Amino acid sequence: MTPAQIFEMATRSNARALKLDHEIGTVQVGKRANLLLVRADPRKTVHAYAEIVKLILGGRVLDPSTLAAQQ
Repeated sequence: MTPAQIFEMATRSNARALKLDHEIGTVQVGKRANLLLVRADPRKTVHAYAEIVKLILGGRVLDPSTLAAQQ
């Protein structure tokens, strides 16, 4: 599988399979927005997930280095 296919399966396709695509799976107004912000384009390389910049969870912006220190 290509990185783009993996990204699609992890987001939009899973939301469709769960019949939750009206609520999650893509970034759109009115949808729940838990986001993982990475430096590189995850549709081009799976290594993009190795460099997480920020995490937005339940409307809170979290710093991944702070989270790692809490483990």
